[in-house]
Amino acid sequence: GGRVGVTGLPSDRAVLESVVRGAGGNPARVRATTIGFQAVQALLGGRVDAATAFWNVEGVALRARAGAGRRFREFRVDDFGAPAYPELVLCVSRTTLRDEPDSVRAVIRSLQRGYGETQKDPESAVGAMLEREPGLERATVVAQLDAVAPTFEAGVPTYGLLDRGRLKAWSAWDVQFGILTRPVDLDRAFDPRLVRAVADQ
Repeated sequence: GGRVGVTGLPSDRAVLESVVRGAGGNPARVRATTIGFQAVQALLGGRVDAATAFWNVEGVALRARAGAGRRFREFRVDDFGAPAYPELVLCVSRTTLRDEPDSVRAVIRSLQRGYGETQKDPESAVGAMLEREPGLERATVVAQLDAVAPTFEAGVPTYGLLDRGRLKAWSAWDVQFGILTRPVDLDRAFDPRLVRAVADQ
């Protein structure tokens, strides 16, 4: 019977239901309330008992504020029924892919180089972020990078290459929880050839 804050994005309901079911609970007993992207404030202020949020952002912020009688438990959706899946992907139209492959390759190469340099020299990456966004706090950026860095390759041989098995599981999960009406045609939606070609250069 707890109150759970959600952002209002359609995927939040799927995440919430998956986690509650995966933890042995009954989603019908949960009261969802829209809080936007205010999970940290809503939890600290006691307005909600739980919230959907990003573990590498709000989760880091809440861990930093734990103590003094405050404890937070993190339920990662991929531990409670959902597959691990890529949340940020590079998207281009078929026309761009056909007509401007050199531009797409250049973007992929830049992203791979950026991820690689971040892994090799995280302090330099943090410095670059702070230089571009002076309002960021160093300790927060370091903690967020420490949290997310192990996922950069996530079991694939190179940055940016997506695991087909994970994509298939993600597609099935999205259908199961009503985000999609039918499974994604993976061959049409994802093209790993340029990522592999750039990595081999």
